[in-house]
Amino acid sequence: MPDRETIYAIRAFNRMYMPSMNLLGNHYLGSEYSVTEARIFFEIYENEGCTATHIAQEMNIDKSYLSRILKNHEKKVIFIVKRQRKMGELIIFL
Repeated sequence: MPDRETIYAIRAFNRMYMPSMNLLGNHYLGSEYSVTEARIFFEIYENEGCTATHIAQEMNIDKSYLSRILKNHEKKVIFIVKRQRKMGELIIFL
């Protein structure tokens, strides 16, 4: 099994070169979702109960952009977002 550094290096390569080479187009594998949306879903699946902050940091994307995507898909009931009142954080579940 590859170590974490190798995995992160491959992910960094993919994030940098795949969009510029337009290998995946605007939609991931012909689905209705963008590559970014598909990656967000993957992060939620892999880290059930994670926070929006965790996803934004892991994917290196703007928190407000992530928030818009989460709100849009929460309306479609793809996942559930729970808001922690005490900390003002979003907790995400499939």
